[in-house]
Amino acid sequence: RNVWSAGLPRPKRLPKDDIPVCCCQPPRPPPGAFAAVAFAPSAEAAPAAVEVRMGCGEDCQNRHTYIHCDPKLCPCGPSCSNRPFHALKSPPVEVFLTNDRGWGVRGTTSISKGSFIVEYAGEVISTGECTRRMREAKDSGEPHFYMMEMASGLIIDAREKGNVARLINSSCAPNAESQKWHDAATGEVRVGIFAREDIPAGEEVTYDYMFQSSGLAAAAAAYRCRCGAPTCRGTMDNQPERMRDFGHRIEVFWEGDGAWYRGTVSGYSAATQRHTVLYDDNDLERVVLDAVPHRWLV
Repeated sequence: RNVWSAGLPRPKRLPKDDIPVCCCQPPRPPPGAFAAVAFAPSAEAAPAAVEVRMGCGEDCQNRHTYIHCDPKLCPCGPSCSNRPFHALKSPPVEVFLTNDRGWGVRGTTSISKGSFIVEYAGEVISTGECTRRMREAKDSGEPHFYMMEMASGLIIDAREKGNVARLINSSCAPNAESQKWHDAATGEVRVGIFAREDIPAGEEVTYDYMFQSSGLAAAAAAYRCRCGAPTCRGTMDNQPERMRDFGHRIEVFWEGDGAWYRGTVSGYSAATQRHTVLYDDNDLERVVLDAVPHRWLV
């Protein structure tokens, strides 16, 4: 599970009336199910029989809204299958060295579509601490980082306190995906990796990082994608258009001043069709270049 950084208290249990409880009913066991447990040939065999949990299936409203049921309040009790990540069984996986993308993760058995694979866990830190750590890593020559946005203002840093999930590579044609779930009892957000399709044993597990690198455009080179998929964007940034003309030198004419001002393009918004220009005097402007006189500098 996640470790919360000093100064960031882990969410506490909510009042009972504030905990979302589903309306599921305990499932009726199939004929012979009780006999299978009661007459298990050994004590070791019995747990295997009771491990089957059929409650809170596809129709569970908590499941539909990505909320894990609270084991203490769920009407399905021990038969609830919509349990927190730490209570779910992960398929066996192994770490291996890829040809050109560093370490990767693959299943040692087949993984069915929709199955939970692993929780993306680490240390929960603030966005301010995230920025500080990334700057420190850059200054020390460390090109890699293992950050994932958990919620507004909160980041999971898996570098030092993470698990195998931090080694799962990105792909533009992934066979898995990340999902954000909430614990009903506390509201805590947790990130899980789930299979998008049936994954054969031995096939690498991948998901699309879809980096949203706002404020990190200068590090865009670190987001170059090497997945090799026919649909590869060439970048792990989920908005590659924001890098249009990035780093290009430009002169923009300010009609009010009757003068040309030099700067560098530091971003682009496809929604507004505006380039972000950082001028040499440190002024910042978002401008529609088609609407103003400008010239590119070689």
